[in-house]
Amino acid sequence: MKRFVLFILVMSTAAAVRADGEDTWAAWPYRLHLRVVSPQISDDVGMAQVEVNLGPAAAQDRRDVIVVDKNGYERPWYLRSSTASGDSRIVFETVKGTTDYMLLFGKAEAKRPSYGKRWSIGRVVIDDFLPRRAYIHGLWSWVKTPTLSGEYAHTNPITDRFNYHGTSEIRNYALYESSVIHQYVMLDKEKTPEQIVIRLVYEQRPGANSWDQKHYVNCYWGERKIRDIGGQFASTVKMGKLPEAGKWTRLTISMKDLLRKVRFSWKGGGLPDLFGLEFCTDKGRAHWDLTTLGNVPVPVDIVAFERKDPKAKPTFVTQRLRTFKLNKTGKTLNEVRLIPTLAPGATCTWEFGDGTTSTDARPVHLFEGEGDAAVKLTVDDDTPPAEGPVRLDGTRRTLAFAIDLVSLPFIVRADDKALFNLRLEGNLKRRMDVTLQATLLDASGKTIRREPTSVTMFPGKKHPTFRAFSLDVGDEDLARIRFRLLLHGRLLAERDVMVYSSRSDLSDLVLSGDRYLDKFKRPAVIRCEVKRDAAAKPSWTGLPQRTVVIGDVPTGKTPIEDRLRKALAAADTRLLNAKVNRTGVKPLPAWSMPFRQVIEVSPRDVGKNTDVVVIASAVEMMLAGVPARTGADAISVVIDQVRRRSDAEIVLLTPTVYSELEDLARQYTVLLRMLGIEKDVRVIDVYSRSLQLGGKTPELLKTEKITDGFLVHDLHPVMIEMIVSTIVRELKSTPRVISVSP
Repeated sequence: MKRFVLFILVMSTAAAVRADGEDTWAAWPYRLHLRVVSPQISDDVGMAQVEVNLGPAAAQDRRDVIVVDKNGYERPWYLRSSTASGDSRIVFETVKGTTDYMLLFGKAEAKRPSYGKRWSIGRVVIDDFLPRRAYIHGLWSWVKTPTLSGEYAHTNPITDRFNYHGTSEIRNYALYESSVIHQYVMLDKEKTPEQIVIRLVYEQRPGANSWDQKHYVNCYWGERKIRDIGGQFASTVKMGKLPEAGKWTRLTISMKDLLRKVRFSWKGGGLPDLFGLEFCTDKGRAHWDLTTLGNVPVPVDIVAFERKDPKAKPTFVTQRLRTFKLNKTGKTLNEVRLIPTLAPGATCTWEFGDGTTSTDARPVHLFEGEGDAAVKLTVDDDTPPAEGPVRLDGTRRTLAFAIDLVSLPFIVRADDKALFNLRLEGNLKRRMDVTLQATLLDASGKTIRREPTSVTMFPGKKHPTFRAFSLDVGDEDLARIRFRLLLHGRLLAERDVMVYSSRSDLSDLVLSGDRYLDKFKRPAVIRCEVKRDAAAKPSWTGLPQRTVVIGDVPTGKTPIEDRLRKALAAADTRLLNAKVNRTGVKPLPAWSMPFRQVIEVSPRDVGKNTDVVVIASAVEMMLAGVPARTGADAISVVIDQVRRRSDAEIVLLTPTVYSELEDLARQYTVLLRMLGIEKDVRVIDVYSRSLQLGGKTPELLKTEKITDGFLVHDLHPVMIEMIVSTIVRELKSTPRVISVSP
């Protein structure tokens, strides 16, 4: 009732100051056309806000500003904030059902109207952004549809139990008895929940940062279906009926009303600060949008900017969208939109004072530095160009931008694309649309090609954005990949990934966690190139005088190299002094086996002055549970590294069969042949032979020998003898011509 009476009074006042639209326009030289972004929210709160730079002259008093609706009625307004350079935040009263307004200014010596009215302005808690440094938890998902305010709403996937997501560690949102929380929600028509819950999280006492000191108030609408959402310190309050599905509804939680139903205060008195908000439904789906503490004016768009005389010298106003400093480089960046006065059909050219230009009618430019930027606007008619300073304010916030690598392929085949999983970080208050650019460079730093993509980064330092980037790295000249984050062409962050050929010197690489780093601590990826371009030449070593075994075959107390040496010596009396050595790694987790195998071989002279190199890595990695493609790529790099320093005969053992891992062993065998490795090495098909042996003696393939991807017992003696005899028999076969490195 009070709101209705106030509305009648305001409309009566407005009617008294109503002016004819043409007369009003004639009195002021400049007119901004404004459009309310979210009409429904505007109808709820009755006010809107425009942020614009009206110039230093208007900054003194703004007494020449009036706001009128589409019918020419003047609307009460007040200046919420301003700067000496002319930035203005003007809040004005809206009319229910009206979206278009005009802001008129530029009338000399006008007297500022006295409305005797001021609004209590609340704060946005969640919109397209989260409170600064807040955490998210649960199955939080940003969605672009349906939305009410901004471009995103949030929800969570439907599960077979109650659905939940939330944010915590909210700071500096004080609650008072007069505080009101507003939350917009839309229930899914197809999957309508029977209960929705907004859970307020607050501290039991000031400074109690541990979770066991948190209290909760579960405010719910609908029927109480969720029974396991209580907690040690929780109160549950029914707020009303379930909102209508398929439409946006504003829910209100009044602290004054809540205090009548539950104890909601610190032990020492007073209301606690808001610590977190959680959103729950019982199995159905709800979309949640704008969350505010009190009423917040709705933002408006500047649709057009006009001057009374369209032939007069053009001018422009500006909107500051963002001002921040990069904490690593110290650069201050100002994101500014420029809006000119243009005659119908006119085109314009902007010069921003930093060597860049634009022909957009309403360009958004990222200025670097502080002070004034000299901007020049030239229109394609006979009017003189407009020149004016754009004030660049100092730092408002410091943003920490970074590109990290969640995972990257440590080996990729030259004929395949490499998938880089990137983690993009920025301490954001609002979402930011940026460009992620991958630049492929050769050894001299010359660009081979660029591949850009658009990325939306979400707010909050603790809410990184993940992006997968698939790149063709088959170019022979490729030496590094440079990932860059760009905003309007300005660099925010970058990260280099070095690219090495498997046939190059890898001695500088070291293993750090699950990735390779070069000597400058830059992440590296190896491009596997097993294809031989050199002409084939005969290679015949006869029975080996010196043999190296790479990898391991679990044989018990007697190492595989000793068993092989004795077997070779027994096969030919000339080899009584045959030397058989082994290089490899101890049993390790599956993810690290291929990495460490390559590192173990690449920086050493493995294979140098050697007649035969036996690679048992496929057996070892298969038993460790390493995926076939990962293991096969690592083996390919090992082969290339041996080829760099030796013309030795390379013998590759395919995996043995164990019943539970038979499919993985088959994948190894098939993939090693598909990759063309048998063209460069002698492949001993242990897989087929062990499969035959297992068919005759099934107990050799018992799965209890393997636990969590590790072979915890030695191979059966019969299997060991089969492997050793197979190697000896293959080495004594007819010599053949192989292709070797030049």
